[in-house]
Amino acid sequence: MAKNGGVASNGAVALLVINTDRSAALSLDVRDAAERYTLTARNLLDKTVELNGSELALGADDALPQLTGIRTRAGRLTFAPASITFLAVSKANNASCRVVSYLHAGRRRNGRRLPTKPMYLRAAETPHLRAASTP
Repeated sequence: MAKNGGVASNGAVALLVINTDRSAALSLDVRDAAERYTLTARNLLDKTVELNGSELALGADDALPQLTGIRTRAGRLTFAPASITFLAVSKANNASCRVVSYLHAGRRRNGRRLPTKPMYLRAAETPHLRAASTP
């Protein structure tokens, strides 16, 4: 909770890693722990897709399956050939991704009215990953 009744996010970021190489894995050094969601197929022309190694399939009455990420630690991550991965970094603390909104419309501080709409704080971005040599 921010001062004066505001709610603040923690600067979370989402990273998208697409390994287009059909035969070689890709490695990246990731600075923060993340939830990993990797999409793969046994064959690129298959009609099924796997999320973190489990086949995605509709449930009863075409209900969407539960999408569960895998917790990963900070450090070197390897991405399979021909894969798409989303990394949800909840504690990235990226200043460009922080949102502060004030809950109390019309409140004043130092004679100035506080904003009632979300206020986006801009600052220099922090790099959260860097390319690493392939394993």
